Amino acid sequence: MPLKSPKVFITGDVIQEFKPIAHIVNNEFKGDFCDNCLKPSTNLKKCKACLQMNYCDKQCQKQDWKSYHKYECGYMSDNNYVFLMSLSTSKLLALRFYLRYQRCPEFSSQVIQLYFVNNFHEI
Repeated sequence: MPLKSPKVFITGDVIQEFKPIAHIVNNEFKGDFCDNCLKPSTNLKKCKACLQMNYCDKQCQKQDWKSYHKYECGYMSDNNYVFLMSLSTSKLLALRFYLRYQRCPEFSSQVIQLYFVNNFHEI
């Protein structure tokens, strides 16, 4: 039996919001969007170690470091980055997911709620 909400929803209401399991910014938009929250910005700060990831502030950098970037930062040296940027967006996303899975064994046992977007488009 489906649950009924006492609230009447109108177009544009946010019913649920989830952070994706893994995400990346398309290569063509690197430097225009935060690599963590995906917000557009003209004043992004680079990761000081690899100089390849861009963040709108320290909070976004810390969140991404905790979730993903600490597992991939060492791979993003200048020589590797040229190769990485030659990969398709889907391969980069798979690599990011794999590196976290490989280096963080407890990641595979976390309960993750999956959701699907019907009109998916890449930013």
